[in-house]
Amino acid sequence: MPSSGHSSLPGLISFLPLAVKPFFGHALDSVQFKNLGYADLGYYFNPATTPRALYAVVSSINLCTVWSILLLAIGLVLVAHTKRIHGVIAALLWWIARWIVILMLFMLVSMAVVAL
Repeated sequence: MPSSGHSSLPGLISFLPLAVKPFFGHALDSVQFKNLGYADLGYYFNPATTPRALYAVVSSINLCTVWSILLLAIGLVLVAHTKRIHGVIAALLWWIARWIVILMLFMLVSMAVVAL
């Protein structure tokens, strides 16, 4: 799906501040991939009191995620010549399916670790 590749570019943009942070005198252990600031919904939740699954989902929703979903929806509408709502629904389903696959892989890895 070519439009999904282009729509993931905002994720690279959100990674850039983390990539250059060590070069400006910050220790490597201070570089965290979570809660990049006010743009991340996980910033507003307390990780100690919020259930882990809910915290993981809300931490993944940030401005770059919304931007990626919108770019994917626009690309699907333009390439597939469908209605806008169908492109938005397909992009949201793509994001939900991606989360389901990630959660399933996490569960398989955690079951394998427990079995060891």
